[in-house]
Amino acid sequence: LVALAFWFGALFAEQIRDTQKSYPFCEIIGEPGAGKTTLIEFLWKTFGRRDYEGFDPSKSTAAARARNMGQVSNMPVVLIEGDRDEDTAHGKKFDWDELKTAYNGRSVRSRGMKNSGNETYEPPFRGAVAISQNAAVQASEAVLQRIVHLRFTRAAHNDDSKRMAHELEHMPLEHVSSFVLESVKKEAEIMALITEKTPEFEQRLMAQPGIKNVRIAKNHGQLCALVSALALVLPLSKEQVKATQRELLNMAVERQKAISADHPVVQEFWEQYEFLNGDDN
Repeated sequence: LVALAFWFGALFAEQIRDTQKSYPFCEIIGEPGAGKTTLIEFLWKTFGRRDYEGFDPSKSTAAARARNMGQVSNMPVVLIEGDRDEDTAHGKKFDWDELKTAYNGRSVRSRGMKNSGNETYEPPFRGAVAISQNAAVQASEAVLQRIVHLRFTRAAHNDDSKRMAHELEHMPLEHVSSFVLESVKKEAEIMALITEKTPEFEQRLMAQPGIKNVRIAKNHGQLCALVSALALVLPLSKEQVKATQRELLNMAVERQKAISADHPVVQEFWEQYEFLNGDDN
């Protein structure tokens, strides 16, 4: 539901940025086979797009990435498998800081015009950024603050979940693609609710003892408001809405912890140091 709320909000990314100045990135990570591809391909079906997940930024040139980012408005742009730690023969490590300006809808790339003047071309970013890969994004703190983080595992997989995933994979596009139409038809009502609810959720999140970063509170507050707005389009129960918003609160606390922690390489170093030195503390 959190992933769906982000996807749903992408339809109004420009309108949200117009009033709230930003729209968060969504990161969907997890071990292979956790269901990331199944989820994203199904979400694309709700927008009328079949058999598509995203593009690999590490296998793309800067120009190709800029064009992918500029092709759509009020639609998600999904970056997949960009978690390489080093350059390879087939792809280079992607610098996630390239995306920083997309958070506020600004251009991700500037190029000079082919004339004798000083003109440059800097198209604004009008979509929403989703990231899908096995490992979490390793970037500057400024980028990590912009991300709403979802992690999937295979721990709860069983025969029932396999059957439901199979149903999602084979669900005809025609059965779910009306979602986009039903959503945009209620734009005025949805935007009014988001504008009203986001500051309320943001204040509630900032009141939590584990949250200190205003940007983290704002990002998760926006998604809490989008979950409420999603109930205008889908038959969600009040308990489903509240449970999802509680999960978003927990996600915000975990995001604050992740940003405050050392880099994973540094953490691993100290774990090995303590192990080798027999430090039980």
